[in-house]
Amino acid sequence: MENNLVVQSNELVLAAYTMTTKEKQLLLTCISRIDSRPDAPNITKQTKFTVTVEEVAKIFYNDSTKKNAFRDLEQASNRLFDREVLIALEDNKTLRTRFVSGVLYDPNGEQITITFAEDVLPYLTQLKANFTKYRLMEVSELSSIHSIRLYELIVCWVGQYQYTKAMNLDDFRYVMGIKGKYKQFGQLRERVIDTAIDEVNESTNYKVTVEYHKKVEAKVMRD
Repeated sequence: MENNLVVQSNELVLAAYTMTTKEKQLLLTCISRIDSRPDAPNITKQTKFTVTVEEVAKIFYNDSTKKNAFRDLEQASNRLFDREVLIALEDNKTLRTRFVSGVLYDPNGEQITITFAEDVLPYLTQLKANFTKYRLMEVSELSSIHSIRLYELIVCWVGQYQYTKAMNLDDFRYVMGIKGKYKQFGQLRERVIDTAIDEVNESTNYKVTVEYHKKVEAKVMRD
């Protein structure tokens, strides 16, 4: 499973949603099961994806923390069902939908079975262009949801040959799923930006530096 690709349309990468790290890990593990190529077998709202505690523990846990994987997966699955996502469309339209339409938790088999919401499937399947992809293991050591989100943004930008990116802070808050939070810049920088950048620089192949000019400007280099 460690070689599985996570492929999402750029619209979904840039969408707004709130989620914990464990929910994101579960979601990405399920997304990595999807064959997103245009000629892949069709995936519908009835298609189900099953993830075991053992599989998640192998990727995201170490020897000292894997005992928590069962509890975390149960909690993450319960919360993931309630999460909504806002996807920006053309003509200033916004699609408000959910990631999943069904979650089946099997404590006996120690596994989760997820069904993706119909409206989100076009952003995960039959992708021909304008998508972001990376391997699941590339985010396995990122412990913060903000770090994972920043990593996805970086991969998206680099895929579009944007090695320097300027963002308004309000736009940054929106895409990071923290709109209305950390209104003081010092809090935003300490709890979100610095934490995410430190983790990305330490645990991935990208190196990010930031300059502040009343907006966030990231410069990315690959090792």
